[in-house]
Amino acid sequence: NSSGLSQINSPILIVFDSFEEIQYRASREELANFFSFIREISEKIPRIRPVFVGRSEISESLEDFKFENLPLNEFDSDSVMALLENYGINDPSLRIKIFKIFGGNPLLLLLASNLVLKDPEALNDGNQISEKKEEYLIGRILDHVHDSEVRQVAVPGMMVRRITPNVIQHVLAVPCGLGVINETKAKKIFDELAKEVALISKSVENKEIVFRQDLRLACENMIKTKHPQATTEINRLAIEYYKSRISEDEVYEAEYYFHLLKEGKNPELLTHDVYMRLRMKLESAVIELPSNSKLHVRSLIGSKVEQRIVDETADIEWAKYYIPQIKQGLNGNLDFIQNIEKEISRRKYGPEVVNSDFSLYLALLYQRLNKLSKSIEIVDRYFEVNETTSHFPNLAYRLRFVKAQNLEYQNKTQDAMRICTEIYMDEDFDADPFTLKKFGIMRQRLGARMKIGSMSGDRIMWGRELYPIDDFADLTWLNLINESKTSDFLNLENFDAAKLNVLSQHKDLFGLESLCRQLLGVYLKDVILAGEFEIVLQDLLYVLESRGLIHGPVR
Repeated sequence: NSSGLSQINSPILIVFDSFEEIQYRASREELANFFSFIREISEKIPRIRPVFVGRSEISESLEDFKFENLPLNEFDSDSVMALLENYGINDPSLRIKIFKIFGGNPLLLLLASNLVLKDPEALNDGNQISEKKEEYLIGRILDHVHDSEVRQVAVPGMMVRRITPNVIQHVLAVPCGLGVINETKAKKIFDELAKEVALISKSVENKEIVFRQDLRLACENMIKTKHPQATTEINRLAIEYYKSRISEDEVYEAEYYFHLLKEGKNPELLTHDVYMRLRMKLESAVIELPSNSKLHVRSLIGSKVEQRIVDETADIEWAKYYIPQIKQGLNGNLDFIQNIEKEISRRKYGPEVVNSDFSLYLALLYQRLNKLSKSIEIVDRYFEVNETTSHFPNLAYRLRFVKAQNLEYQNKTQDAMRICTEIYMDEDFDADPFTLKKFGIMRQRLGARMKIGSMSGDRIMWGRELYPIDDFADLTWLNLINESKTSDFLNLENFDAAKLNVLSQHKDLFGLESLCRQLLGVYLKDVILAGEFEIVLQDLLYVLESRGLIHGPVR
């Protein structure tokens, strides 16, 4: 406990190893909460020194939690000597020779050690070896595999993760040059391959072995270069094989998606729910995927990816990745969406991104940051790319609503009313009921502001429970539609008076939080999307107005 730790005068080092696993699995919000937790502990126990170790940069940054990045380079000479001695290389001159040829790369040092222990003369031609280190090591390791058919299966068969006798028979045999083989021969090759500890590692699944991932990652480009036709054929056969057995086991289903993703294909059937079900069988393989597939997988669960990978990806996959990030941000906090906006603003994207849900959520992002002109610009750009027709898709209606919202925030009441009336009175309206109701409520509210009186044409009864058509919880509107107690809105004079009354006592987001707790008994995040003060204030007033709580003075 903290009282016990307070008696310790020396710094306390806490190391979070393999932190990339948390980054890959956690959403932005979960990471933000985790870092906030670490910050709170650090404030209570100042001598704590947290250190995060991982293969990916920590790109999350909170205003009060910064990181000092210290890249871990290859091992230096002393470290290599100690490591090689630990691996069983007892001859000091041999340790020096290994270091001169292979440097401080841990994987190459391990492979070189395994090779030298089998063949002390293996490193005689150091100059030639240094030019193609990985290729040389793999070649020499294979030379020490006594079974020629096992050697053939290992390279290029390493392109398949999980190996069983059936995989050898139906996926690897022909591309690896063994021709058509029977079950008995496949089982014999499998049993011999399982003995090659330098090539394979144990699997958590029964009756299979797994090619070592570090070896696969180090040698994949070399194998593809030397065996381009075979590697392409192996992946094609693997997809066919696992697809035919999806119904038998989730392992087969996971491998089917893995090989599709390896080809850079992003299967529509791999939804968020499917990935979460298969996550334990797929997660460890994400590091092997090409950038666009890696980004696709992360977009399914809304977790972070290194910025380098994000920047390398094609426009449409980049946009798909950021949609769940924006959704989380809007239901997160202000720091969160400010960071997302900085990332997104670095990229120029093409019309195929404009013509997608990304435009909607980007317009909402700028709206919440009180960059209303920019938000309107995003909406207008959509309609420039998609020439306006008499029949709008649902996305177009939702974008028009965001524009109307922006105009209302800017006090351009008549312009906002014009959009609402045009859309709400459209007999061919083809959007979802939730969007229709939002137009209706805004139209009634704007009418009250303008003292027009009751608005006609309300096609949905007040108080009926309605929800968004996707997984995005538009909190303000969920509350306005489903939790409202009145449809009597204030005229502009009374609304502005109520707003000034609130501003006289609550001048920042902390003040609005206190008011929300006082009048509604909940936190702001439970009823209002994240945003700048002016936008959150306006939304909170809308919610209070719908509950009949600002007819009189607000205390």
